[in-house]
Amino acid sequence: MTQSHTRRWVDVTERAIYLRSIPVAAELPQKVLHAVANSFVDREFEVGAKLLTAGKPVRALHLVTEGKLALISNGKRLSEILPPQSVGFLNILSRSDATYDAVVEEPTRTLELVTERFYELLEDQYPLLVATLRYFAQRLLYEMQELPQEMLGLPPSPIAIQIPERALDLVEKVFFLRCMSAFKRTNLSALAALAENMEEVRVPPGTRFFAVGEASAWSLFVIRGTVSCETADGRAFSYGPGTVVGGTESLAGKPRWYEALAQTDIVALKGRGDHLVDLMEDDFELGSDLACALATGLQGLLAMKAAKGQSTFGVQRDVSKLGAVPVGA
Repeated sequence: MTQSHTRRWVDVTERAIYLRSIPVAAELPQKVLHAVANSFVDREFEVGAKLLTAGKPVRALHLVTEGKLALISNGKRLSEILPPQSVGFLNILSRSDATYDAVVEEPTRTLELVTERFYELLEDQYPLLVATLRYFAQRLLYEMQELPQEMLGLPPSPIAIQIPERALDLVEKVFFLRCMSAFKRTNLSALAALAENMEEVRVPPGTRFFAVGEASAWSLFVIRGTVSCETADGRAFSYGPGTVVGGTESLAGKPRWYEALAQTDIVALKGRGDHLVDLMEDDFELGSDLACALATGLQGLLAMKAAKGQSTFGVQRDVSKLGAVPVGA
């Protein structure tokens, strides 16, 4: 790697303008955008250089400004990355090593943001955290919507507490939330604040929770019972104890894409997405853990597609106010 002798992106305003062409940055207030832009560094790479190496830690996010990268997994070319796409974002948020090589195919320039500085910005700039969460939720939602029926839904994870006939108290709600994978590391005070804003739901079989196309302001955290779901094209699946119904589209701000009905008696907690997001302003770990869960889920779906020779890197997705744009890695 060599640094350019003619640094085209020295001016922070130029960097900020270019950042507006990517989904997450397009959502940021001007002050936050400039703080982010000021943290990027101009880099230049020759053909054959690797920006990511499979199995190795991801040291930085690279936003491509010129040139072309190839994403390669197990010797197979998955896709290409062109301006203004990025590489490293998924691995940084999922806290995982690179899952593919990112190899320079044409002389390439990038704006580089090192991992440590990115997390500092996430913690210091709340709008960046919110925009990042929404972006990953939207990308995950698109990948989920394209899955065949047999891959939809989640296996139940029974909760190891006796469900009383009375209403759950706060301690019981917190215990249940701690059993969810996304909240296993979340501190108890944050979970208590989240639980206080959640409505307990107990309904009989046949109750409809929502229909295709409805607004998605809330999620259903299932404690007991099974929720049956069906998409507009007839794909059927279900959610059971320890899973969340409607959570991805709630965070993504997208309409419901399936109908959800109570298949059995249901005991659940109903939580608004905006309440969860509001808590993150004072509890960065909660937001960071949720971003990690979303990025990890997205990586899992992308890996399954890659194993079948499919790739959605570079596919046009409506993931910001920019409209449909090619997504990066």
